[in-house]
Amino acid sequence: MIQHKGMKQSWFLWVGHLFALAAIFPRSASADLNLPLGDINVVVLTDVHSWVGGHGAKESYDANYGDVLSFYQRLQEQMKALRLSDPEKHQHDLWIVNNGDWIDGTGLAMNGDPSYLVPILEKMPWDVVNVGNHELYDKDVIEATYRPGGFAEWWGSRYVNANVLHTQKATPVAHRYRLLKGDNANVLTFGFLYNMQGNDPSVTVQTVQDTIHEDWFHDALTTDTEMEGGYDAIMVLAHMDHQDELVKIILDRIRHFVSEDMPIQFIAGHTHYRGYSQVDNFSTSCEAGRFLDTVGFVSFPKQSTIRNAAAEKAAQEAAEAAAQEAAADSNSTNGNEDVSNETDTGGGLLMGEDSNSPQVEYHDTFEHVFIDAKYDTLAETLGLERNEMMTEDGMFLTEFIYNVQQDLGLNKIVGCIEQDYDLGKHPSDPSSLWNLYCNEVVPHVMGELDGRAKIVVSEAGAFRYGLYARELVLDEVIAVAPFNNSLYRFEGIPGSVLLDLNSTLNIDVTSASTIPDYIMCPNPAYDFPQIGTPTGNITQYDLVVAEFAIPAIEAGLKKVWPEDDGDSNSTADESLVPSIPDPVLMARAELDLWLEFFDTTDLCKTDNKGSHKPKPPPKVGPNSGGKNNKHSDSGNHLHKNETDSGMFSGKFLGPGTFKNASSLDRFRLLFYFVAICVMLVFTVVYVRQRARIYRREMMIQEMATQEALDEFNEKHGIAPPRYRDGESDDGIDDPPLGIYEENTNNTQELFMDEPASGIFPEDRYGDNYEMTDLEEAIPDAPPDLLS
Repeated sequence: MIQHKGMKQSWFLWVGHLFALAAIFPRSASADLNLPLGDINVVVLTDVHSWVGGHGAKESYDANYGDVLSFYQRLQEQMKALRLSDPEKHQHDLWIVNNGDWIDGTGLAMNGDPSYLVPILEKMPWDVVNVGNHELYDKDVIEATYRPGGFAEWWGSRYVNANVLHTQKATPVAHRYRLLKGDNANVLTFGFLYNMQGNDPSVTVQTVQDTIHEDWFHDALTTDTEMEGGYDAIMVLAHMDHQDELVKIILDRIRHFVSEDMPIQFIAGHTHYRGYSQVDNFSTSCEAGRFLDTVGFVSFPKQSTIRNAAAEKAAQEAAEAAAQEAAADSNSTNGNEDVSNETDTGGGLLMGEDSNSPQVEYHDTFEHVFIDAKYDTLAETLGLERNEMMTEDGMFLTEFIYNVQQDLGLNKIVGCIEQDYDLGKHPSDPSSLWNLYCNEVVPHVMGELDGRAKIVVSEAGAFRYGLYARELVLDEVIAVAPFNNSLYRFEGIPGSVLLDLNSTLNIDVTSASTIPDYIMCPNPAYDFPQIGTPTGNITQYDLVVAEFAIPAIEAGLKKVWPEDDGDSNSTADESLVPSIPDPVLMARAELDLWLEFFDTTDLCKTDNKGSHKPKPPPKVGPNSGGKNNKHSDSGNHLHKNETDSGMFSGKFLGPGTFKNASSLDRFRLLFYFVAICVMLVFTVVYVRQRARIYRREMMIQEMATQEALDEFNEKHGIAPPRYRDGESDDGIDDPPLGIYEENTNNTQELFMDEPASGIFPEDRYGDNYEMTDLEEAIPDAPPDLLS
């Protein structure tokens, strides 16, 4: 009774402990995790092209690298919690990879200067980083990547590529392969780039066909990895289309050294769409979008899982066959049965069907999901509320990206537009970005500069992104023309030559709705006339092209340039251009045309031009909503088999990551300090309370003992104990006399200051009584007195 009361009085102590612990430990695994976990699980990003800050609200792809980092860390926590809840069932490894093309897309990496982008990339916990083609065009980017202490050295063994070499040293720019060692499986990982041409001469791209026949490739698949403990599966980061013929070439060479049931997962890229394909029975290839519109996820089994499944299937089939054979034998012993009918409808027919069926394929254990890069979708995929997904590291990285954009002026408003302009629409469509460029930008900016009309010819790939109706910031305009190629002009080109050139450059275009390979602005191919369109007369124009397109333009001019046949009747105007002129560098670049256009025109009215766009509100908060918070679009955000275009656990984040303190740091430290103080106060209160309870219990026990002793003395006529006169110095009465002690001879018990006859009369016990059986001599004595 007393102990129960003490427990009731101290219940609040345990509530305080739980409150403090709840602030420290992460949320446990959610039963709503919407991902197909396998033995090996990989989060995939490819062809992000510096869109690490996400997209504007118009496109709804609002997730940035901070959100992706939070998603990955929460997924780690959930997988760890699943393993703790059921270690035998949940044996999963998780990795995160980057398949290259991290530059050329936004203002974070302009003019061959990746210095603002690289620190952002280095805060991501990549396990493998591959080389993309865009990292190899510009010499400045190459030097920044491979200098001592640069991007490649930062990632060390995690920077993987097999067929890109330093030209002078003839050595690989990265590690050729890496063995990922997980808790559940080891994954042998390679990196390849397609057979690229047009790269800077400081690097050499070796053909895939030559690379896979070198000795190191054989050793990696046989000798080297066996020394490191072997591998359970193979992953190939291939910066190429998921259906590129090189994927099959790599696979066939790997299969030459490994068994046919070795799982091989290709992570593809480069062609900027979502795609998934089966390469063979135990190999698939997955490509996860572009420009951070997709967070890819793949899972695949290790080899032992495939073999165990095959063994179980074989055992099941053998048991079924034995059962069917036994049933057939039983039926054959019955002479009244029609055996021919049984053959048609019974076990014989089933066995015949089984024997003709193909061998069971286990490629269905390969899974993939394309997740829209939207904050809410990422949270829903993990089964978390909106305000539960963001982690501390993710929040810091989001803030870091915004601050870099602010420092570079990328959030400065430069203009506005009232409608969307789509890059994927034909130039004749009024809502096409090319239509805006040809009808508005080029005539307005170029005009008749230097006294001669300008005709601009651009490759279809010169522009990379569309514009959306809103106030435009600098970074959104840069995203249209991130390469900022220098412009050159060929002076004095006759209009008839330009018409022939336009047809020659686009000779392969077979449909009027297809975007041409080269777009002439203004363009004579449209159905409606345009100002400045070249005609078939001898009027001369300046042909303006980007530096990257000069080789193709010169080759086209050679095909259509009029030959000098020595005819004296040739027009004087034609003789003014005896040969193809050399290109002359202009003071403008492609991006300058767009920026000058928005600087000098107003497609819509805005009073905020020149100011910085307000900082977007945080994605987490008490009123942020959760899983019931729906998007404006009604599409499915988790995609499988799509082929159209259309516990943070010690993973290395790098030294010095998030060193700077922030207000969140200080708040968390203050919260933990207060929680610890509360725990200490509760502990002190609890200890003092238990001490009071203990003293009270001892006092009650002593009083009960004294009462029992007094009752015993009264019952047996024993005189009450005498006390010394007076009190002790501390005011407490001296203890009662009659307390006995053992003498030095240990032969009898004597009561202090009291003769024996005063307590035990001789006529009752006699002289020879020994206190050896007190319980028998006094059977009704209280237990406390006998103890």
